[in-house]
Amino acid sequence: MNLASLRMVNRRLKQYLESKGLLDHRQHAFRQGYGTSTYFATLGEVLKKAQDQGHHTEIVSLDISKAFNRTWTPAAMKKLAEWGLKGRILHFVRNFLTDRSFRVSVGNVQSRRFSEETGVPQGSVIAGTLFLVAMNGVFDKLPKNIYIFVYADDVLIVTVGPTLQRTKLRAQAAVSSVVRWADSVGFQLSAGKSVRCHICTTRHRNNGLPIMIKQQAIPTKNTIRVLGVLFDRNLSLEPHFQQVKKDCRSRSNLMKTISRPHRSNNREIRFRVARAIIDSRLLYGVELTCLAAEKAIQILEPVYNGYVRTVSGLLPSTPADAACVEAGILPFRLVYTAATATKAAAFLAKTSGNNLPPVARVHHWHGDKSWQSHQIRIDSRIKDRFRAGDNSLALRRTVVETLGAHYQDHEIRYTDGSLSSSGVGMGVSGDSLVVSNSLPAQCSVFSAEAAAVFHATTLPANRPILIVTDSQSAIMALTDEAPKHPWIQGTVTHAPPNTVYMWVPGHCGIQGNVIADHLAGSGPIGPRFSDNVPFQDIKKWIKRTVRRAWDNEWRNNRTHQLRKIKATTDPWKDRPSLKEQQVVSRLRTGHSRASHNFGGTPFRRTCETCGAPASVEHILINCMELEDLRVAFGLERTSIRSLLGDESPAADALIAFLKEANLFYNI
Repeated sequence: MNLASLRMVNRRLKQYLESKGLLDHRQHAFRQGYGTSTYFATLGEVLKKAQDQGHHTEIVSLDISKAFNRTWTPAAMKKLAEWGLKGRILHFVRNFLTDRSFRVSVGNVQSRRFSEETGVPQGSVIAGTLFLVAMNGVFDKLPKNIYIFVYADDVLIVTVGPTLQRTKLRAQAAVSSVVRWADSVGFQLSAGKSVRCHICTTRHRNNGLPIMIKQQAIPTKNTIRVLGVLFDRNLSLEPHFQQVKKDCRSRSNLMKTISRPHRSNNREIRFRVARAIIDSRLLYGVELTCLAAEKAIQILEPVYNGYVRTVSGLLPSTPADAACVEAGILPFRLVYTAATATKAAAFLAKTSGNNLPPVARVHHWHGDKSWQSHQIRIDSRIKDRFRAGDNSLALRRTVVETLGAHYQDHEIRYTDGSLSSSGVGMGVSGDSLVVSNSLPAQCSVFSAEAAAVFHATTLPANRPILIVTDSQSAIMALTDEAPKHPWIQGTVTHAPPNTVYMWVPGHCGIQGNVIADHLAGSGPIGPRFSDNVPFQDIKKWIKRTVRRAWDNEWRNNRTHQLRKIKATTDPWKDRPSLKEQQVVSRLRTGHSRASHNFGGTPFRRTCETCGAPASVEHILINCMELEDLRVAFGLERTSIRSLLGDESPAADALIAFLKEANLFYNI
């Protein structure tokens, strides 16, 4: 069996299981649209509700010993057969799981063969799907009013109740149910490796009857780790945040190493590295840690601010908000807010988004393209000969000839999308067909194009349909193996088999295209096509909204020197040299070794010549001792903004001035 055949079978098997709703929604691993995000979001809802009601919460994390190796394959095959799987795919899976053996290799020496009588082979593409099938029985005989969360072989039981005793009895009943299921399918639960933790807002001793696995008590601890998130008894999550802060020390040291002065400078790449290795850790589990958002920002913000200063070469005393504005990246409180909002939108998109009010609806479609989908037909005649923006007579003649020669029997429909200050619109024109609709303001122009193509494809027709669009991105998305956009997926799924798609340049004088463009432009005042917003657009809208709020906040700031130099939060171009960039960044923020003394408690220096506070502005503009030198370099009668602004014409002269004044290496 080669890898390609395993992937094909796994894809078809997963689509069958998901389309039939055979896998329980409480399984969060190895599935499209599920993961730690859905796991944490659902668990957070349960814990928050219990906390608000003042109830007791019992959490039991069960450990299944060697789960993948002890999976009883006959039970998994029986379950697949009960779910209606038959024929060659069932025989393929059975042959894959039976008569397996392995060897141990050390260098060129191999051991004898060992047969595997149980288990699914870890590392194979189909192993995760088969393990989900084997684990699905854990939900069958659970007591009522029990919350259970399963991520691969991690089983978490959560019980909530008004009294301590009742909560523990429910937890014991649930654990006993899981033990009986495990015994029936060959799994073994380890009491010593399992953990229980009681969460509530009241102070009391955690006494009473223990929770047992057979004859062994499950250890009780004040903290419990769930998929990398550390809980404590009062759900403050402070132990988790402190652990994250500790884990980020080595990562912060790595940022210090790669931010040392070199010949070249590229802050964007270094910030990208920091986001990958530090932000990913700070924001992990934000769906759950948002329950203690204030504590998270309080403890984790110094880590974020630290690497912002490190990458920009700023001093530790530099105000965090000025450091972020100088670099053009969001402060941590807004990063955390944006991440929380994005994860919430993603969760709504994966669950009950369409049951929300129209303004909050989020539309998302998960899963690969169905293996039964027909091939999308793309006519590339125009695309192969002409480019975007072409408005030549040859183009128009070629389009007319192509339509007349190959599509006389087709119904031709032109589509277009529009995004302007008045809103988002889509248009479709064709034989006795005029459509002009609006879309929610959060939608992108690509979504408008995709919606127009989807609508034109799905409208009834008595003849084969030719869709003509000026959106190359929509055409490319239709040919994608796994399209993510919901209206593109809808087009692929519902398009009649003989539908053809063709690209033509926009504004090229083709009559149908001109009409579609006009209809899209007037779409914002037309009827609403859909209240759903694709998740990709919601994500970008959240980012734009947060960024706009930060920009407005900075525009109203009058306390920092940087505000005199930089009126927006947009990133500026960097100096080619990293050392020069560090000097310029320190001068912009007003915190440098020339203006401040950092021995012991930091304080502002005093100019020995003028007796005035040695601010950056005083040193560069007003200090009389350096006046002759400023004149020599042509820096007299300048402002702090003209000296340190983006693409300042005096930037090179400023660097030379600082070196001549012996200030460059003392900044």
